[in-house]
Amino acid sequence: MAEFVSQRLPTATSAFAIVSDADMTPVLDDHSRSIDHHVVDHLLGEHLHHQASTGAAVLVVEDDLAREGDPGLADVVFVEDRVIRWRELQREPSQLVRLIRRGASGYPLNAYVCDEAARTILRRADRSLTVEGAASLASTVRAVIHSIYDAESYLVISLGMPTRRNTSSEPLR
Repeated sequence: MAEFVSQRLPTATSAFAIVSDADMTPVLDDHSRSIDHHVVDHLLGEHLHHQASTGAAVLVVEDDLAREGDPGLADVVFVEDRVIRWRELQREPSQLVRLIRRGASGYPLNAYVCDEAARTILRRADRSLTVEGAASLASTVRAVIHSIYDAESYLVISLGMPTRRNTSSEPLR
């Protein structure tokens, strides 16, 4: 999934970091606990709530801790040996943040905010998504969420919508 999304990175329209204090330059101590993750998680939840209000529909998380065959993997989709978890964005923001934290050790965290078409792709996949299905899912991504500073903060990259190529002599409207 990440490979297909990375091909869309040139269409990024903005990127920002979610950290606990905008006036603080993060300086990590020996225990890697200089940033209050509760504050960061709340800010991420608010951002996901905002995304839902703008028409985004699904949060997709690549679970870097689980693999096919592990116990307790109900309600997931597999892309090759990777476990994909997903939830509707219309949930309580804290549940969405918990989904991100549940399936990620911190590195690498690949989570995606997707539009309405992702819901259909994931439901049709049943338990397994083909390579073509993963490419289709990647085309629905509106934003990439990646953990930074030892998973105490997040980098959010907003992607531009794919553009239609104009093959006629008339301008696009």
